Amino acid sequence: MTTFHYHAHLEVIVYGHPVTVPALVGIDEARMMGSPMHTHDASGIVHLESGEDIPFTLGQFFTQWGRFS
Repeated sequence: MTTFHYHAHLEVIVYGHPVTVPALVGIDEARMMGSPMHTHDASGIVHLESGEDIPFTLGQFFTQWGRFS
């Protein structure tokens, strides 16, 4: 059960160029599993859903994404 459910909007700019935050970061559709920190689409909205109010970090998201880690 997700007691805490937050949303954050993330925009990534690298050397003046926007980088799209992709859909399904943190979601494994094959196993029908998702991380507490994930995206559904490429809107830049990051969903933070957890049973505990724990601090998530931008570094954690980049690690899941595999783009800037």
